[in-house]
Amino acid sequence: MSDALHEVAHGPGLREIYVFINILTVGLIVFFAGKKGFAAMLKSRADTVAQQMEDSFGQLEKLKAEMQEMKKELSNLEGLKAKFISDAEKDGNDLAAQVVKDAQITAERIVHDAKLVAENETKAAMERLRAEIVSETVDAAAQTLNRDHRDQIHQKFVSDFLAGGVSNGH
Repeated sequence: MSDALHEVAHGPGLREIYVFINILTVGLIVFFAGKKGFAAMLKSRADTVAQQMEDSFGQLEKLKAEMQEMKKELSNLEGLKAKFISDAEKDGNDLAAQVVKDAQITAERIVHDAKLVAENETKAAMERLRAEIVSETVDAAAQTLNRDHRDQIHQKFVSDFLAGGVSNGH
């Protein structure tokens, strides 16, 4: 009989019923015994998650504000970069214009000095030429005067001789 009883106690389908009853019993014990502790644990976890989400949203807003500030600073940097480039170009153009102006002034001074030198040399050459012409003219006049004077002396000598005598003077 023990085999028959054993077979009835462990027959088909009873095993699943025992497992079900055990799970149901454990579940009811956990439910009723741990209801308050479990609910408190879930609430605590929910509060923690809510606080973490709130902190995350706060950090997100803070990061968004920082990102906006960075974008503004980047924009300012772009503006500064453009201003630096513009200022550098202006300074370069001003410097180039000043170099050209200085070069023109120097060139004008060189041309002016060269004209003065040329004028001075021309004046000196004209003075030398005038002096030479005057000298030549004086020499030619002196020769002409000497010749005329000699001719006059000679004529007077001849006249005086023909007239009767030579005077001891002239």
